[in-house]
Amino acid sequence: MAFLHRPGRRINWEPVTTAGIETGSEMVDVEQTLSEMWSDLLECGAVTEESDFFECGGTSVTAVHLAALIQDQFGVTFDAVEVVVERKFGKMTDLLTLRCAALS
Repeated sequence: MAFLHRPGRRINWEPVTTAGIETGSEMVDVEQTLSEMWSDLLECGAVTEESDFFECGGTSVTAVHLAALIQDQFGVTFDAVEVVVERKFGKMTDLLTLRCAALS
């Protein structure tokens, strides 16, 4: 799977297995990681709880890509339909946090 990368940005794309989220000796912040994904995919600036995926430049193709990244990064089921339905950043973060918490 290919990932979009902007020079100067480094994101750890290793899969994560729990929410909030401890991976070995490392804590992963769901909101921060998802924010980096949005910024990387959509090439938008800072996102807020009210940021809308499509207003930030998202398309159906980037929704599929984001869903795949979320599944790979967090190890949870997440599909493009959920990106469309939970299109606000805050709602998507809440759903993802719940999914990750269910794994632990």
